[in-house]
Amino acid sequence: MPENAGVPDVDLDDRAAPVAPTPTGHDDVDALLTELEGLRGTPVAEHVAVFERLHLGLRGVLDASTAG
Repeated sequence: MPENAGVPDVDLDDRAAPVAPTPTGHDDVDALLTELEGLRGTPVAEHVAVFERLHLGLRGVLDASTAG
């Protein structure tokens, strides 16, 4: 019996391509979200740094919008 018995045979090349983020109408947020487009084809291990940078940037935008 094969090791992967019961596991569906999935061709990863057939997965749907990531979709570009929908514009939010907030220039600062949209600029940050464009970084997501660069994730395609990069190793998953590199995604964490991008997500952390985006999180910090989005928090900065939110903080700036509520500060005043």
